[in-house]
This record gives sequence, C-alpha cells and structure tokens, in this order.
Amino acid sequence: MADQRQNEGDHARAPRGREVVGCTRSGTQAFLRQARCGPSALRRPPLRAAPFRGKVPPDLRRLGPRRCSRRRGSPSPFQVLLAGAADLVSLGVAYPYLVVQKMLIIRPSGIWNSRAPLNDYIQQDRAISKSAATQTLALYRLREALEAEPNKERSGRQLFESITKGKAAGGKAWLQYRRSHGNDLDGRAIQPKVTHLLNDSFLALADVQEMAVIRLSSMFESYAQCWALNFLLASLEGGLVLSKRETSLVDAFLPAFSRGHVPSWPTIIGAYPTVKERLVALPHLSTNPLTGEELTEPLESSLNAHTAIQFWRAYRNLAVHLSRLVTRSFHAKYSEFFRRTTAHFGYIRVLEPGQPLPLKDDLFGAMAATHYRAALLLNELLEERSAGRRGHPEAPRPKETVFWDAPPRSPPLLLLGDHAESLRWVTDTSFRIEESLRRGWRVDAQPVVPADSATAAPLRSR
Repeated sequence: MADQRQNEGDHARAPRGREVVGCTRSGTQAFLRQARCGPSALRRPPLRAAPFRGKVPPDLRRLGPRRCSRRRGSPSPFQVLLAGAADLVSLGVAYPYLVVQKMLIIRPSGIWNSRAPLNDYIQQDRAISKSAATQTLALYRLREALEAEPNKERSGRQLFESITKGKAAGGKAWLQYRRSHGNDLDGRAIQPKVTHLLNDSFLALADVQEMAVIRLSSMFESYAQCWALNFLLASLEGGLVLSKRETSLVDAFLPAFSRGHVPSWPTIIGAYPTVKERLVALPHLSTNPLTGEELTEPLESSLNAHTAIQFWRAYRNLAVHLSRLVTRSFHAKYSEFFRRTTAHFGYIRVLEPGQPLPLKDDLFGAMAATHYRAALLLNELLEERSAGRRGHPEAPRPKETVFWDAPPRSPPLLLLGDHAESLRWVTDTSFRIEESLRRGWRVDAQPVVPADSATAAPLRSR
C-alpha cells in the first residue's frame, strides 16, 4: 500500500502534455518483455495508472492482445502495455522512442560552415586545379632542362647547384632525394645523375595526378555533407515533414550518435532516391568526345555521373587505405565502366588486377567535369527547395550578382530567421546544456558558433 501511495504521488507530481507518437522496434520489444510477465514487472498497479490521453500508435495497435496463460480477472498483456505507455507519458520518462523530440540540425566541426556550398566547392576546385597545373608545368620544365643536358651522366647536384646551395629547402630536398637511392654494392651512397632525374620525373607526374584525384574526390564528399545539412534545414524551414530516411540522416549528423564519423556520400545519396535518379540520368561528360556535341543524356546507361562519382570515390579509398593497386573486387565492379569511359582516348590501357590505375592528364579533367556537373545539379535542387535562401553567396537575400570581381565569401549555415531550434543550439548556451541533459547527451558548453573552417563567418542578420 505504501508503494501504491508513492506511485500515485508520482503521478500527481509528473509533468503532463507529452504525446506518444510512435516507437521503434527495439523499444517495443523491450516493453513487451516487461508487459508479458504481468503487472508485477512494472512495479506499479497498471489499472490505476494515470489516464491515457494520446493516440495508440500504429506500431502498438498492430500488436493486438496476446494470448497467454494468466489467471482469470488479471489484465491482459495488451492492457498492461497501454497502461504502462500512459504511465510513461504522464511521468515523462526519457524514452526517446515514445516522447516527442525537437528536431535539431547540428553541424559537426569538420563540415563547412556555409549556406552556399557550391561557392566553396568552386573555390577549392580551382585551388586544386591550380596546384596540379603548377606542379605539372614545373615538372615538364624540369624534363625539358634535363633532356637538353648533353651529358646525361652529369651529377644532378651540379646541374642544380644554384638551388641546392642557394636555398636551404633546396639543399634539404636534394639530400632527401640522394638518400632515397640508397647505396651501391661497395656501400657508398649513390649520387643521382641526370638519367635518374629523367626517370623519376615520370613518377612525379603520376603522383601529381593521383594527388589531384584524391583531393577532389574528398572535397566533393565535403561538399555533399554541407549540401545535405543545407537541404535538411531548407526542408524544415519550408514546413516540410522529413522522411524516415532524412530523419536517419539527421541522427547520423548528431555528435551523440555519429561518434566522430560524419555521413559519407553513399549515406547521403541513399536518403534521397529522387536525387540519385537525377544523377543517374546525368551524363558523365559535357560533350560527346567523338562528335563534340553537347550531351543531354548518357551515351550508355552505365556511363552516368553517379557511377563516375562512385568509381573515383572507390579509387580514392583504394589509394588512401590500401596499396594503390587494383584489387579483384574493384576490377570486377569497375573494369567495364573504365574501359567504356576511356575508349575514346585511345591511349589509356584497361584496368588490370594487381596493377596501379593508369592515371593520365585527361582523366583528371574528365573527373573534374563530372563532379562539377553533379555539384551544379545538387545546388539547383537546394536553391529550389530553399526558395533562394540558400545555395548562393548572397543568401538569404535574392541572387543578383552573376560575376564576381573577387571570390565571394560564403554566408554561415545559420542566420537569424532560419530553423529556430538549430539556431538556438549555436547561439544559446543554456539551451544547449538543457537540451543535452534532456536527451542524455554529454554536456558541451564550449563557445558557440566556432570558427573552425575556412568558410566560417560570424553569425549576423541580413
């Protein structure tokens, strides 16, 4: 009786007003395991619990009454389940699968703080292209000087004496280059000659192309992550209800669930099947390589922008995490695509297992064009969804400028007038702490609006 009075007192003091909106499968199963054992498992009289004021969720309604052996007059498991659910609603117990949660879009620290991701993509794409082009020009200038040297057995250090002796960095670079050749049979250090430099310059050209491919593929994924945050915010700001896949994508961005891993490109594009269909219908090249005409649809079903993005992303992972050599699984999945997409070049060999990818200058140009067209398509969808409040450097104002004298700076992801809860998360420390405690997250009271990316800007109203 004392326990019963204590429970009734808890009912009287409990906050009210929360509504059951649904439950996950794991939460339902855990609740049923308690309900199946009878009312004693709930540690309170279920039939005398607070009245149930919410709708019965469809997930619970489908369960129905379960037949089991019980004494006559005792409540059925379904009655226990409903009474327990009402108890949880009235008590406000922190069951995230039974209680309405505020929707929060939180930007992880490694993602661009920008509401114009295409502007940042274009600027970084140009920086990568400049770096690759400059190194390529320097290497060809080096090869020209080496080929013009009549004495190919001349010491490379003598040829570059003005650099190795006049520049500290040049001297260190030459020392590192000399040590990389090791020793001869007599144990003496090998002194690189002009012939050594000519042969090694070929490897340097391939490394420049590989560096550009890896950087561009990684940067496109960063663009997709920033685009996804903007697209989710635009949907909420437009009064749209997020789909189940979009809700899962929101959770994947939350630091409490991501554990430091932000959603990858397959996760992002998997949340938007219609966007994936648009990419599949987008040709991987701008013009027909045989006729020079502009392409409006893929030449073949397999030659599309989505497959090209997947191919270069897979190669990036191959080069970064493995030995850079084509594996059998990579060959089985992408050899036909690579053969078809490089057939018009005429000089690029096919993929072979156990061999490196034949990177050429034309491949990086084709890759950059494919990713740029895909980025343009995603940005068009973002501007359409946000009604022009996102997707360009002048957002949230209407877009007026077409050409810029200098690279514009992107406005931050959140401004006054954007999604209220997400904006409060980055501007109101007390709200941040309160919401973290309510959700059971680790409390983070760091300074709000951290300027941790190249595109970070102070929060301001326009």
